[in-house]
Amino acid sequence: MRIGVTSMKKVFNYFSDLIQRRFSKSIPTTEDSMRYTFFHSLIVKGGYRPEDIVLEQSYTNPKFKGSKLDLYAVSKNKTMSAAFEFKYHRGNVAGYTSKAGELFWDIAKLANFKAKSKFIVYLTDENMKKYLTNPRNKHDWFSLAVDNSVIIDNDYACKYPKSLTIWIDGDNYINKCRLRLCFQSVLPKSHCLKIYEIED
Repeated sequence: MRIGVTSMKKVFNYFSDLIQRRFSKSIPTTEDSMRYTFFHSLIVKGGYRPEDIVLEQSYTNPKFKGSKLDLYAVSKNKTMSAAFEFKYHRGNVAGYTSKAGELFWDIAKLANFKAKSKFIVYLTDENMKKYLTNPRNKHDWFSLAVDNSVIIDNDYACKYPKSLTIWIDGDNYINKCRLRLCFQSVLPKSHCLKIYEIED
């Protein structure tokens, strides 16, 4: 297990428990709720201080002008830096394909970002899960077992319809990287949480 995942394991478990508590109590939950709950988890279980964490940091790569990283954390001893993007797909999602494309856009951004560890925190309900696990849609990355991975690059993305990969724009937007599932949990109300690490 990589150093980044090892140090984050307690954070992921605690975060999952908190999200489970929200759903069990039918507390309205949004993508912002995810981010702030994860912020809290980093402080409580990760040893981070509030001043170690930046929300909505701008990407410096001109390919992603105007885009902002959801969360960036640097440990107080400066030995660990971690970047996070969050996605929550739920309800009768309009445009399943374009929603999957949002995930690949986050992969592309993180693959170009400099940090020791990079993660996508993905929460979804039964509707999007059915789309992603349908073999016709070719989202094998969603069904990975923990600690298994796939190589993501422009060649990999070419198997998808243009409505999903429109962000590629013919200009190698995504650096070749490995997408590894490092954590997953089943949550109430037919939700599941999956956390992927982006490895250079």
